Amino acid sequence: MMFYTSAIKKMPIAIHTEKPKTQHYELPTAFFELVLGRNMKYSSCYFSNDSSSLEDAEEAILALYCERAKVEDGQSVLDIGCGWGSLSLYIARKYSKCKLTGICNSKTQKAFIDEKCR
Repeated sequence: MMFYTSAIKKMPIAIHTEKPKTQHYELPTAFFELVLGRNMKYSSCYFSNDSSSLEDAEEAILALYCERAKVEDGQSVLDIGCGWGSLSLYIARKYSKCKLTGICNSKTQKAFIDEKCR
């Protein structure tokens, strides 16, 4: 085990850092619309019981995020790594007086979010 740990310490932190962006983040929006729920929640959902739909589970995790972050109407919110904008768009719907800034590294995702904001 000691050899393995020392070998890992010598490895670079990240390699081929541009490949994930082109191979993943810039996939067509239509692909993600097929596999994600209505909110385009990408990283997780919360299924509170066996009968929850994907949309229910998306809404549940977004509500939980807001509860734990103590989001209140009128706050300024910075959403770093906002992906498809699921949290930012959720906050905009639920807390209409919040000022939101979302940051993502994908032109495809940004275009999707911009279209939703019109």
